[in-house]
This record gives sequence, structure tokens and C-alpha cells, in this order.
Amino acid sequence: MELTFRALGGDVEPLKVQCIKLWITICEKEIDREEEEEEEEEEEEEEEEEEGEDLSASCFIGPLLRLVPLLLQTYIKEEGVVLKQEDIWKQRDEDEGDEDDGDEDVKQKGVNLEDMWEPEEDETLQVISMTCLGLAARIIKVEALHLVMEFIEELIIGPHMIAASFPLRFVLEGPSVKQLAPLVDLLLDLMIHSVEGVRGRAAWTLGRLFEIVGAHRIMRNKVWLLNRIMQLLIERSNDAPKVSMEVHRALYVLVRGYGEDAKSRSKPNSCELSPYVKPLIGALMYASDLSRETPSRFLASPYKALCEIVRVSDTQDLQVREALMGLISHIMRRFNVVLHGHNAISSPRRRNQLEVLLCGLVEVLIHKLGSTLQGSAKCLLLLLCPLLTRESTSARNGAALAIGALAHAIGADFGEHMPMVLLYFSVKRLSPLYLEVICDICHVLGKEGKEEEVVPCFDHIMEVLYQGMGELTLQPPILSSIGQIALSLGEKFEKYLPLVMEKLLVMENIARLDQGPHEDHSNKVREGICKAYHGIIGGISDAKSGFKVGMALLEFSEQERKRRDRDERTVTATDRRIMTALVDALSQLSPRVGVWSEAVILSVQQANIY
Repeated sequence: MELTFRALGGDVEPLKVQCIKLWITICEKEIDREEEEEEEEEEEEEEEEEEGEDLSASCFIGPLLRLVPLLLQTYIKEEGVVLKQEDIWKQRDEDEGDEDDGDEDVKQKGVNLEDMWEPEEDETLQVISMTCLGLAARIIKVEALHLVMEFIEELIIGPHMIAASFPLRFVLEGPSVKQLAPLVDLLLDLMIHSVEGVRGRAAWTLGRLFEIVGAHRIMRNKVWLLNRIMQLLIERSNDAPKVSMEVHRALYVLVRGYGEDAKSRSKPNSCELSPYVKPLIGALMYASDLSRETPSRFLASPYKALCEIVRVSDTQDLQVREALMGLISHIMRRFNVVLHGHNAISSPRRRNQLEVLLCGLVEVLIHKLGSTLQGSAKCLLLLLCPLLTRESTSARNGAALAIGALAHAIGADFGEHMPMVLLYFSVKRLSPLYLEVICDICHVLGKEGKEEEVVPCFDHIMEVLYQGMGELTLQPPILSSIGQIALSLGEKFEKYLPLVMEKLLVMENIARLDQGPHEDHSNKVREGICKAYHGIIGGISDAKSGFKVGMALLEFSEQERKRRDRDERTVTATDRRIMTALVDALSQLSPRVGVWSEAVILSVQQANIY
């Protein structure tokens, strides 16, 4: 061990690398040993652990306490690598405005907030020294944290101020919640530092700390700390873009933690955050203001934080409810600018990203506010429906999900708005997710909708589905959708049954094309047919129609059995999935046949009486 310490104090880099790798192996073995011992004992609550309880558990405590300062010194000596890592504050700045003018699909989650400052996975001396630090911290726990905090205090006013805070992220796993609490104070102090890089690193580390242990657990013994944290996060949410993004991430993780804690205690929402909802919304709306021209890769972070705040908000609190109603009004106005403001958005790519983000936030707000949005339904649909014609799949899907949420929120009254929705429902824009949303809407309207409103809508929907069956890629999801719609409409579906059965026969013929490149598609069609039969049998109530459908299903089942007998290949996962779907459909027959038989017997008896 002494030889490795001497080597780390020297200047031979390959030797340093080998020594650190040796210590990495030692730490990994020691961690495995400790984990095996923990499995044999009952785990105690972290809050009840003694401060130094685990330091005697390992014979490597002493050597590791000597190793950690050497690792920190090794890290800081690699100044060239440090500068390379810090280039994230400068890189691509010249390319910020060179956005692609073409449209593209933007994932609703936006940019990857977690990876923005992650070091490259390479074999540099700095990287492996920090890897070793993280493993050592899991063994010596709070002692590693103390050493790193001392390291920061020594260097924070020097030329290495930005690099000094980097090792903090590697010592978060190991210390108890109580032991980590002082770190929050240090990070909050660093977040008001004059240097942007220091503030950004501190915000990232704070978010990571909340992610590992949960802000609500830290605040359990320091309730006053929440107010300081929230005030600082609100203030710094409008910092430089790269700092703001990490602040938004920290907010997101903090709020999510409180939400999960509320669920674990069987509470519907988190009331601890209620005093901060309105100022948080104001700060994040300002941070995401369209006039700010935020770089595209940072655009998603305030919306992601807003969505999480809405999810966990306690709508029983009058002030919170007013804040959320105010938010949806602001979002609708912003949506209108994005859609119709000719020069408000700099590029099609940016407009597409904003449309996806706004749809996601609107969907969350609809889920939260529910039927109180009934008066705003028409305005919301005027904003959402045009997105159903976008080339971007993400924008179409985002709009469809929001429309589906609105249908669930206002229930049967959504029927009066269906003509507007169906103006944008065509084969050209169908997708599996869009079809799922339409099925959900049919479920909402099928049982409760006014017949004069919903029947023309169902006619239009079924006509589009018939047309869509001509598209190979749409055939499986449309078949599945027909089953769901039949189940939702019940007796209202029987008028479509003759044509639907014709279409199913056509699809069965297509499914027999199981050779070569058609095999995968035909398997999906088979599964879709099974799901269609499952829904139809469960939905229709007319006995005569029911027996016809039952016979058709039995015939299809017999054809499938013969096909399987002809095939001598090993049963695949796809085959098992198809058979499961077929069994599910057949299992519907037994209870339904009894109901249909009773109906037939009753009709015969009534005929004899009269």
C-alpha cells in the first residue's frame, strides 16, 4: 500500500494509473464483502445510525483516508483535462443559432438533463481517480465527504475554483442523510458564487443529491432549509442558460421526491410545496419566455420542471388551484403565439420542439384540473387539433394525448366537440398512439354520450378505419382498435358488424401470407384479429350476431391450429403471444354464449305465448 501512495505522489502517469486501478479493485472487493454482510443482518434506518458506526467495519479505513487526498491532488494536477471538461461552458456557443431549419421529431422529454456535464468515459488519470474516489466514499462514508469539502474550501478562491467542486458528485453515495445535510449549505453558498461554472456545478450536484437521498428526507430534520433552497432555486432559475438548466433539473428532482413521499404516505398530493407553487410557476414561465431565445438544447428543462410541479400540486389549496388556472391561461396564450405568430419563432425546428413541450404541459394540466376546464375545452381544441396535421410524429402524438386527456376530463360533454376533432382525423395522420386515443374517446362517449351527437362521430371513425386497413403498417393497430371500440360502444357497434366481419375475413387471408418477408406482418395481423374478436364478443349483446361472431372465431381458431400442426419449427415468443391473444378471445365465448342462449330461449318462449 505504501508503494502505491509513493507512486501517486510521483510524476510517472502510467504507474499512477495502475496504482489507482489496483485501489479500485480493492474497493470493489471490500464493497462486495460489506454488502454480503449486510444481507445477513437486519437493515437499520439511516436516521438511527451512529455517526461513526461503519468506520470500524473495514480494515481499509486508515489507508483509504490517506488515499483520498492523493486522489484529489492527482485530479487537480490534471489541469489540461480539467479545462477540457470545462469546455462545456464554451463549446457549441458559436453554433447556437445554426439550427436546422427542417422539421424533426422532438422527444417529449426534451434534452437529456442528466448527461450535460457528465465526464467522457475514457481512461484518463482524472477519470479513474474520481472513479476510485466514489468507491472509497462508499466505504469510509462521511470521512470522504469531509475531505472533499476541505479540498473545496482551500481551492474555491483560486484558479481551480470550477474544478474544485467537481469531486463532490462522487462522494454522495455512502454518507447517511444526516451526514449529507451540511453539504446542502455548502452547495447553496456555491450557487451564489460569481463564477458561472461554480454555480452550475453546484446546481448539478444539488440535483444529484436530491436524486440519491430525496430532498424531503434531508428537510425532515431541517424544515427551515426548504425555504432557503426554494428561494435560491427560484432566484437562479433565470441565471445563464447552462446554470438555469441545472437549477430546473434540481427543482424537478426536488419536487418529484416530495410527490413520491406523499404517495408513500397515502396522500394524494404534496402540501409542503404549496406556498412555493405560484412563485415557482412565475419564475419558470419567465425562464421559458419565447422572447428570450433560449438555446434549443436548454429549451425543455423549465417545461419539465413545470410539469412535475403541476403533478404534485395540492389542488385542494385555493391559492394553488388559482395558480394552476392562471398557468393554463398563460400557456394557451403562448400556444397561440407559437402556432400563429409569424415571426415569433426563429425556426421550424424550434417551433416543433415548443409545440411538443406545450402539448405535454397542457396534458398534465388537464389531468390535474379535470372538469373545471370544461369551459375552456373549445379554446384548447382550437390550439391542439391543428397539430394533428403536423409532419412531426411527436407533435401529433403530443396533441392526441392532450385531446384524450381532455375527453376524460369533461366526460360525455366532449361529444359536442367531436366534429372539430374529426375534421383532423384521417388515414394520412393515423398512428398507433393516435388510434389508442380515439379508442379512449370512444370509451368515454360510448356509454354516456348523447346518441344524436356520438353516432355520426362513430360512423366517421369507422369509415376512416376501413380506409386505413389498406395501409400495411396500420392493419394490426386498426384491428386492435376495432376490438376496443366494439367493447366501448356495446350495442351501438352492431350496425357496423357486417362490414367489420367482411374486413376480418380479408385480414385472415392476408395473415396466411406467412412466407419470407411477410411473416412478421402476418403475425402482427393474426394478433390484431384475436384482439378484434375479443372486443367484439365482449361488446355485442344481440344473440344472433353473437353466435355468428362466435362461429367465425372458432373457424379462425381451427385455421390457426392447422397452421401450427403444419409448422414443425420451434415455438417462438411471437407464437406464444398470438396464442395468448387467441385464448383470451376464446375465453370470452363461454360466459357470452350463456347470455346469448338465454336471450334466444326467452325470445322463442315469448313467440309461443303470443
